[in-house]
Amino acid sequence: MTHGEILKELASRDRTMFRYERKNYDRYLARSGLAPAFPYVHVAGSNGKGSVSSYIAAGLSELGKRTGLYLSPWLEDPCEGILLDGEPISHFDFDRIFEEELGLYQEFDLSSFEIVTSVMFRYFNEKKVDFAVIECGMGGTIDATNILSGKPSLCVLTSVALEHTRFLGKTIEEIADAKLDILRDGVPLVAGPLPQGAMRRALRKAELLGSKVIPAISASNIAISPSGCKFDISEETGFSVVRPSFAQVRDFTIAWAAISELSGSVLVDREAMKKRLRSVALPGRFEERGRLIIDGAHNPEAVSLLVRSLETAFPREKFSVLFLSFRDKEIEKEKAVLNDIAKRFVCASFDHPRSCRPSDYERLSPERAFASPEDGISYLLAFPERILVVGSLYTAMRLSKEDMPHE
Repeated sequence: MTHGEILKELASRDRTMFRYERKNYDRYLARSGLAPAFPYVHVAGSNGKGSVSSYIAAGLSELGKRTGLYLSPWLEDPCEGILLDGEPISHFDFDRIFEEELGLYQEFDLSSFEIVTSVMFRYFNEKKVDFAVIECGMGGTIDATNILSGKPSLCVLTSVALEHTRFLGKTIEEIADAKLDILRDGVPLVAGPLPQGAMRRALRKAELLGSKVIPAISASNIAISPSGCKFDISEETGFSVVRPSFAQVRDFTIAWAAISELSGSVLVDREAMKKRLRSVALPGRFEERGRLIIDGAHNPEAVSLLVRSLETAFPREKFSVLFLSFRDKEIEKEKAVLNDIAKRFVCASFDHPRSCRPSDYERLSPERAFASPEDGISYLLAFPERILVVGSLYTAMRLSKEDMPHE
């Protein structure tokens, strides 16, 4: 099969939001004997997983580790999310592993995410990585990254918010339980700033498993400006991130706690580590393109933190907001938060089967609803304000790769 044919096969197996079970996947694991042969960090959470995972992977590379990194979502090509020392898996290696396992993938009717996760584990096994950082997809309990034969060296829970309630639970506590199911006996857990109910569940789960909980220390003395953020962690100064985003500061502090735990007694050049992490900037996370600010915040918690960042970095400014969303999101709550900064509010659909259509946005009473993000951006460029594109990480990542008008 060509790489293009494999991508079409994967697209036909996209079960996201339609099938949430792992019976077939567990049967596949039992037959194939797939298990991680390397130490890894397992990262779950509602927001910040990708950034936290990327920061930790950069830290492990700075420690001299041959490091694998698994991120989702990807756009057109899953190779984007399987990285070895920062370099994506080649089409040749991806296709080779896929074809070796294709018979079993078909026999057990695996989803595209299950298949790509299988390729990732096999690739990192082949490459004998010293460490890997693996981002969960949805939840944790039945997520394809949660292989019961594997035992991570460290688990991370970045945040817990009401999301995917159809699958993960109706309360913060139930969602926390789903995400905490990645934890294993005696494995330390780094916890981000969690709601009280989620932290209680984390402490109880850790106690049952004989695991310690390491709360990430919140940043202090945060100085945010259009050029980025500077901050302190505990008594240590000199931290910074390149985006003016409270979310990125939060994610940095979580990753710093994880790296500190992993490095243990190893002598670390802390200034070199700070510099290495400072360079991490994922696409679609408070990414500025001229007058455009592209951010993948896609639930009320993330949108609230984004609005706080904008109000601090650009005080007293109002924005032209282009809002995009999947249909399963709480778009009314997100719109309510965005009202604080929006001078005008428009919506757009995008090229994905789960995207809201213009008619889905009618209950938000937008000024206009467009068939594509590009149409919405072209319309808003006629006005003088900065343009905030928000609501979909998938679209934010796609737009960050495109050459589009932004002035």
